[in-house]
Amino acid sequence: MQWLEKFKTLPFVKSLFKGTVLKEKDGLGVLSNGMPYLNLSQAAKFCGVEEDDLAAIVNDWAAWQKTKDGQALKAELEARAYFDDNLVILVNDKDAPVFPVTVCTALIHYFADYKGNDTAKRNIRRATDLALTEIIYSHVDYFPYGEAPHKAYFERVDLNNGNVPDGFFGIFHENTSMVLRLFDMGIIVDESTVPDISVGMAWSKYWKAQNLEEKYGFSKKYSHVYPASYPQSAVNNYPSNCYPEDALGAFRKWQREIYMKDTYPKYIQSKLKNLNLPQYQKDLIESKITGTK
Repeated sequence: MQWLEKFKTLPFVKSLFKGTVLKEKDGLGVLSNGMPYLNLSQAAKFCGVEEDDLAAIVNDWAAWQKTKDGQALKAELEARAYFDDNLVILVNDKDAPVFPVTVCTALIHYFADYKGNDTAKRNIRRATDLALTEIIYSHVDYFPYGEAPHKAYFERVDLNNGNVPDGFFGIFHENTSMVLRLFDMGIIVDESTVPDISVGMAWSKYWKAQNLEEKYGFSKKYSHVYPASYPQSAVNNYPSNCYPEDALGAFRKWQREIYMKDTYPKYIQSKLKNLNLPQYQKDLIESKITGTK
């Protein structure tokens, strides 16, 4: 982080506003006064440029704003009523520089409109879609997933607590980390999205193909209970497979090295087709599971 070391030596740093972080995750955060911000890495990603490109603008803003490009960015800032002498503020005890959201939007528009950056253009479209969607939802008091979007899943957890016999493990109970990934991506896990069925079918096929019962012992059935909102509840108690605990390590290795790499992306992509989500959100989810940007 050579740019940061240089930044700390610049005269204007002493006069920068210092904020207290209320919440932060992955370089995106909110100050205690409610101001959203992005760190340098995230701001650069949204703008579709290298971190050094933004760092150079920040470190030399006093002179750079007088150039033709600088005047274009300054116009974007002033259109948003941002007249501060600097582009960043400081947060945390280490005085790390971050970009207020107003500066970020000005930068994204600058790189999109004046520099023709495709990533910045795409992010403007996504941000506009999201902002307008949230404005409409807020205006009509609409909560797209209800006040407790994952209620159905946690009902299943409660109904099946202790159902698996001692000495065995069930796929539903071992699928928590995968479900949390779905939550993080904004996918609601309810009666229309039952990932443990996908995992269970793939594992059962692998279990038989590898003849794992010869190594670990026989699987057996246990009664799995579904909430009334699930169509499977018509067959409660639903007979589901459980497997010897000795095979738990093999299952986790299979899920990590085979299922998550091969079957999981296909499962999510098949679900995205029918999920009631904006296209920009589907694009973001697909980029997460495929590793593309």
